[in-house]
Amino acid sequence: SGDYTAGYSASTSAAPSSAIPPGYSMSSVSQFAPASQSSAAARPSSSDSSRSCSDEHLRQVKAKLLGDGLPIQVYRQRPEDPGDVFVLEWKLLSISADKTGLYLNDPRGGEAFLFDISDLECMEAGDRSTLVKTIHPPPPEERVLSFKFMSGTLCSVLDSEVERRTVAMALKHLTEKMVFWS
Repeated sequence: SGDYTAGYSASTSAAPSSAIPPGYSMSSVSQFAPASQSSAAARPSSSDSSRSCSDEHLRQVKAKLLGDGLPIQVYRQRPEDPGDVFVLEWKLLSISADKTGLYLNDPRGGEAFLFDISDLECMEAGDRSTLVKTIHPPPPEERVLSFKFMSGTLCSVLDSEVERRTVAMALKHLTEKMVFWS
């Protein structure tokens, strides 16, 4: 199934907890943009897509992944929703200190989901993932980063194409997993 919790262990204390970025809504969202434009000014915009990430920004993203977590939007198929209905939820993505686990932590202090990095086959940028093709309305292809595990796919949406590229590069360096680009 598309539910990212299927087959993975849940914990309420394993991953660090932190607030979501300023200007973003804490509730489940069905849109792809920040709740306000004030926080977007500090982030690369989609018009920056022709530029690559800076070394400094890459270091910052790695530090967040190894620290309190990086805020991302993740698609989740909720059991109470009929059929293939997906909602976007804010999560904090982090990597365990020993680099064997990938955590999705609820910034409100709810469950944290642990994914074994050894089960991660690859990351897919854009619409390469079969799961992405089933989501309606489709997410902005240039901002999608999917995680293909042996037992399912986790689909996330980042703030911009540059941010997606930076996060993918940071995860590739930290996990030594391949990234496939569409």
